[in-house]
Amino acid sequence: VARQLRWSAPVIVWSAHVWQVNGLVGSFALLAIVLATRRMRSGEKYFVTHVAGSVFVLAYTSVFIGFAVLLNEQANGPWKVLAAVLMTAAADTGAYFTGVFFGKHLMAPTLSPKKTWEGMAGAIALNMVAGVVLFATVLDGLWWQGALVSIPMTLMATAGDLIESTMKRDLGIKDMGDTIPGHGGVLDRLDSLLVNSVVAWFLFGLVPVVPAVGAMALMIIWRHRENIGRILEGKESRLGQKKAEAKTT
Repeated sequence: VARQLRWSAPVIVWSAHVWQVNGLVGSFALLAIVLATRRMRSGEKYFVTHVAGSVFVLAYTSVFIGFAVLLNEQANGPWKVLAAVLMTAAADTGAYFTGVFFGKHLMAPTLSPKKTWEGMAGAIALNMVAGVVLFATVLDGLWWQGALVSIPMTLMATAGDLIESTMKRDLGIKDMGDTIPGHGGVLDRLDSLLVNSVVAWFLFGLVPVVPAVGAMALMIIWRHRENIGRILEGKESRLGQKKAEAKTT
C-alpha cells in the first residue's frame, strides 16, 4: 500500500491541480483500473478483497487530498484551506477539552473509548465560534454562514475519526504509523482533515445557496441520536464477535 501511494498520490494531486474535477475523477478511475490489472498477476484468489482495499486506500488518502487542492483553486482558495484546517482543529480541541471535563455519555466505547456526546457538543460550540470569526473576516462571508457550515464540518470530522478508529481495530493496530513520536502516523493526525477537505470544498461554495444545511444536519442527528447510538453499539458488538471467532479459530 505504501509503495502504491508513493506514485499514485502525486498523480492524482497533480491532475486535480491542472484539470480540476475532471483531472481528479479521471486520474482516480484510471489508477483504479491500473491497480486492478496489476493485482491480476497474483491470481484470482482474494482478487476482489485486494483490489477493493487498494481502491479504498487510494480514495481515502489521495482523492481526499485532491479535494484540498480543488479547494485551494477556488476563489479565495488559500484562505478557504486555512479555514478548513482551523475549523477542523477547533472541532478536535472542543471535543477533547469538553470530553475531559464534562464527558459522561460514551458515543462509541469500543471504537473510541474517550469520545463522548458531551465532547461532540463542545466540538460544535467551539467550531461555531471559529466559523463565525473566519467567515466574517478572511472568507468575506456572513457570520451565520460560518455558524451553519461548522455543524456538518464537526459531524464529518467526528466521522473521519471514527472511520480511522474502525480501520485500526480491524487491522489490530494502535496507530497508523510511528512518524510522529507520541502521536502515531501522519494519518492519525489527518483523519478528520481528510474528510473535511471534501466537506469544505462542497460547502464553502454552497453556503449562499443552501444556508440551512448545517441546521438540518444537526436537527437530524439530535432527533435520531438514540438510534445512532444503538447502531454504533450494534456494529461494535459484531466487530467484537468477529475478533473472538478469529481468535478461537
